[in-house]
Amino acid sequence: MATNARRWAATASITGILLAGSAAPARAAGPVNWTMAPCVTVEAMQPGVMLEFNWLYNTVEGTVSQCGPVVEAGGFRVATYSPNEATGYAPGYNVRLFASTAVGEVSHFGMAALPTEEGEFGLCVLAGDNERVGCYRAVVTEGESTYEDVLYPLPTDDPLVDKDVVTSPYTGARGPALGVGNGPRPACGTCF
Repeated sequence: MATNARRWAATASITGILLAGSAAPARAAGPVNWTMAPCVTVEAMQPGVMLEFNWLYNTVEGTVSQCGPVVEAGGFRVATYSPNEATGYAPGYNVRLFASTAVGEVSHFGMAALPTEEGEFGLCVLAGDNERVGCYRAVVTEGESTYEDVLYPLPTDDPLVDKDVVTSPYTGARGPALGVGNGPRPACGTCF
């Protein structure tokens, strides 16, 4: 077996093992009932686990807290903005819900939000009526074996992110579905 084939087989085996332990529970076919939290404070966002080149996204990790007023089944989402696109994109798999209606509840998250391609991208936590409440500039560079990202705080009205956002419904998924959208593999075995 050629070296590249062995590497691919090992990567596929390890990926299968990792993803089997992180699979989301089965859900109904329709979207999950939830509401955007009216008030969210972004505590931090940083690069997540560095994924290998054959993955579609790098993850980001962050911490947000819920402030008043609160709603039942409240949540937030993260949008990604490309400098050469007229809108941002906030897929349904990048929605996270708060566990309760407690003011001050903290949510730690991981999301598949950065493409594995060189460039500068905007990332924003959205709350309320898809309002940007905390944004970052992500600089993605090609490293030796991964795409590496560095995040810098960014004003919510910076031209990189001061755009409308396209959203998709939340179904409870924690990452991109297998074979849907951008390729044959799931892209976020480390999202939570």
